[in-house]
Amino acid sequence: MTAGGRGAGGPLAADPAGGAPAGVRSAVDRREQLLRAAEELVAEAGYAAVSVRAVAQRAGLGASTLRYWFPRQEDLLVAVARRAVDPHLDDRRIAERDVPAADRLAECVAQLLPADDAQLHLLEPWAALLTDAVGPRATPLGRALLEGGVQATAERVRTWVDRLVDEGALDAGRAATAVTALLTRADGLALGLLSGTVPDVATAHAVLRADVDALLRAAP
Repeated sequence: MTAGGRGAGGPLAADPAGGAPAGVRSAVDRREQLLRAAEELVAEAGYAAVSVRAVAQRAGLGASTLRYWFPRQEDLLVAVARRAVDPHLDDRRIAERDVPAADRLAECVAQLLPADDAQLHLLEPWAALLTDAVGPRATPLGRALLEGGVQATAERVRTWVDRLVDEGALDAGRAATAVTALLTRADGLALGLLSGTVPDVATAHAVLRADVDALLRAAP
């Protein structure tokens, strides 16, 4: 190995305490540093405050470092939006095989909707984001934020579905379709709640649960 590889003294020299090589670890740390700086700016002044210059300055890193990890401002915004979604979706009891598969998946996907009518206001920022992401009023910021949120949500739903595939509760060939169907139904129900075509959150959850039941009944 050359000195630039994993040989002694190279930038990817092993961490004496174990774990990832030092060079890899420091690179990941810089990416995390940039994302935390961006999140701080969002908390203080909203997503519009997230610019390459502002984030690099807050992180104490050069703009070239930021451009390495996030070539476009939209890439940075997508990453920040993805991280904003993750804390709001957990795995509930998806790994507890003594609980019926339909119950576990229903509990997980229920997180895609408000918990009750008192939380309907939580859909309003999502609706505003849709306006900013599609149609004549769309902006690059809106599109990036929607893209990041959709990506993170879809990936989490896919982990729930894959868990059931691994158990044999759902056919692997139907996994991708199941993810799309659940996400699409949740979006439609959210719009229905905002427009009044879905009367209340309890009804929305009942519809989503029926979809889960149908999905798993069709499993081999």
